Amino acid sequence: MEGDRPQPTAASGRIRGAAAAAVTRWRGTDGFEGALLYGSAGWGDAGDGSDADVMLLYDRPDVWSEVRRLRDPVSDLSFDVESASWSALARGVAGGWWLPRLVGGRVLLDPTGRLAALRRTAWREWDAAESRAARVEAALPRLPGGDTGPGSADAWRQAVCAAAQGVLLACGVPPSGHHLISRLSDAAGPEAVTALVSGATLPRTEAAAGAMHTATMTLHRWACDVAASREPGAATASQRQRILFALTQEAAATAEREASVWRAGAAWEQWGLACRDLVRIWVLRNVAPLVGVEPVPGALAAWLGRSQPSLVPVLWAALGLSPGTEPDVTEAQAAYGRLARLARERAGRA
Repeated sequence: MEGDRPQPTAASGRIRGAAAAAVTRWRGTDGFEGALLYGSAGWGDAGDGSDADVMLLYDRPDVWSEVRRLRDPVSDLSFDVESASWSALARGVAGGWWLPRLVGGRVLLDPTGRLAALRRTAWREWDAAESRAARVEAALPRLPGGDTGPGSADAWRQAVCAAAQGVLLACGVPPSGHHLISRLSDAAGPEAVTALVSGATLPRTEAAAGAMHTATMTLHRWACDVAASREPGAATASQRQRILFALTQEAAATAEREASVWRAGAAWEQWGLACRDLVRIWVLRNVAPLVGVEPVPGALAAWLGRSQPSLVPVLWAALGLSPGTEPDVTEAQAAYGRLARLARERAGRA
């Protein structure tokens, strides 16, 4: 399976070199025992706007992890760094949420061979036909109900995206939000991409994608203000850390850099997908719990309607929808069916 990786892009090679050099410098002060480069640079399809996703492994007896974002002054590259104990990594691989990270990444530092051993175990799990079929089924969501309005349309579009991720899993390709279209094209061909683009109603013009981006960045500024003014309360330490990681100026700067790359490449559909992902990360996952709202667009829109109604149309615009309408979900339902069947067929052939 390792031979199925794409030929590394120039950006991937540049990021790999910068990450290896940074890890060598950091090792003398941090004392970690292993380092993994994952994400798009690890897999090989990074673009000019990509950053470096690095996992540093420490010999600690507990299950522990923390994340931070930093700018490397030597390479001037942004790093998303997750530091974790070996036991946390083992649990994440066994639970499945860090399995794609490990099989799709590249080892940067492994003096004891411990990371290589974990990767071999991960690859056996990744390649097993039964495990692959189970991952596909887990990726396919419970289908939305019969409600109408933008909330229902958004739920069906998310189901289409989840089915597209299921196709990637069935093909042995790590799922990705910011590279979903290109990976789907390489793994399953243009028909799968057509189903995703039509079913998820992705933007087809610069104006449409740009409007989603503008709305998304407006929501990020609002989310930062909310996070700064509200006590996390019962949030766990890891939840507070996640909020601080997502709602920063560096996160906004990274989004702007990626947007400039998609604009230059006329990648309107992928730009729109990224906007939706960012809304879910920044606003639904991190801010909705702070205000006591269920992390789904309809619930947040209802809360905003009572507290800050001017942001209701901004939320729907960031998700590529219009308030007060009842979009037809027939195309999304059909696209979901095609992609779900394709995912199950590919998983059955694995």
